[in-house]
Amino acid sequence: MTLLPARMLLGPSQDPGASAAFWVARDRAGLIAGAARLSAAWHRPPHAGPMVALHVAASARRQGIGRALVTAVIGEAKKLGARAIHSDVLLPAEDGTTGFAARLGFEPGPETHRSVLDAGAVQHECSALLRRLRDRAAAKGSDLPLLRAIDIGQAELAVHRQIAKTQAAELGGDPAAILARIQGRDSDAFDPEVSVAVLDSGDQLVGFGLGVTTPDATTEADRGLLESIYIAPPHRRSHAAIVLKLSIAERYVARGFTLFSLLTDASHADTRRQIERLGPLEEQTLCRPVLRLSDGAEG
Repeated sequence: MTLLPARMLLGPSQDPGASAAFWVARDRAGLIAGAARLSAAWHRPPHAGPMVALHVAASARRQGIGRALVTAVIGEAKKLGARAIHSDVLLPAEDGTTGFAARLGFEPGPETHRSVLDAGAVQHECSALLRRLRDRAAAKGSDLPLLRAIDIGQAELAVHRQIAKTQAAELGGDPAAILARIQGRDSDAFDPEVSVAVLDSGDQLVGFGLGVTTPDATTEADRGLLESIYIAPPHRRSHAAIVLKLSIAERYVARGFTLFSLLTDASHADTRRQIERLGPLEEQTLCRPVLRLSDGAEG
């Protein structure tokens, strides 16, 4: 087996220009047997480090190729001062302890929940919550601060860039790859008609939700997938999250998606409580495997 640095694309949404390093493994016949990519985007401390995409051809597995690729990735990550490397894919929680990643030294990272919700029920509840908040404000002789939700396709380039930067910093991913998905320059682009930016009266970004409506391995034909939902910290105790979720649910309903899947983690406390109230139609616990490095330096 030969292991070579290379520029190789792993997955439709990964921008090779935004990656730190690439490797391919070739067998004795010179055929590519596996590949790995180290992202330039980092997860935040305490386990600061890049994401890694790894694939070994089915016919070449259990021959040490995956371990060789991971060893190369670890060496480069340590040079960059990383404390950990993170898988670029979410796995069912049980696979994080028994599957391919575990055999290579990865362990389960923080849990993420994939919940399937009735779009109409979300729309109804958020509408009722927003109406009650407006009534309370009116009873006190005031109005709720003005917020407006717009399709990301209608947002300015500066908003696109801010969303990509925030998504990468707070939720993970590569800013350049995220921007390409926002702007439709990627085969795995976010759907601009169900992805929403929430702006305040000064057109400053308050929050966003990024969704798709193209079925993939984890969604059904009649579902959408809301990949991320984010509200800036100063607005998390306001009505911003309700405005955002209402706007997204309205758009899914308008597109004929009666159900949609939503990814949440520990940072989405209010949304988790709402999901529990509504009762998810399905729920799956996922994790992003992480491999902690023994002698990295904080980056």
